[in-house]
Amino acid sequence: AFSLALLPATAAHADGIRDQQWALDAMHTEEAWRTTKGEGTTVAVLDTGVDDEHPDLVGNVLPTRDLVGFGASRGDRSWARHGTAMAG
Repeated sequence: AFSLALLPATAAHADGIRDQQWALDAMHTEEAWRTTKGEGTTVAVLDTGVDDEHPDLVGNVLPTRDLVGFGASRGDRSWARHGTAMAG
């Protein structure tokens, strides 16, 4: 026997993520993006480090050195968690 279930459409996953990014609204990014989207701009993230292998950041992180110096490195639980979130 064959049956077909019709389910209501769901929002795309990216739309659900965007709804949680309250900081974009707080910083008025829609307005800022009308002027520039940052092409040619380098931003420093002074935090716990940045995971350059994170899907949101691959190809967008310059090689650098740790200026925070709290001793954590790739693979440590605390390394780059907050810094990666802020850079993303």
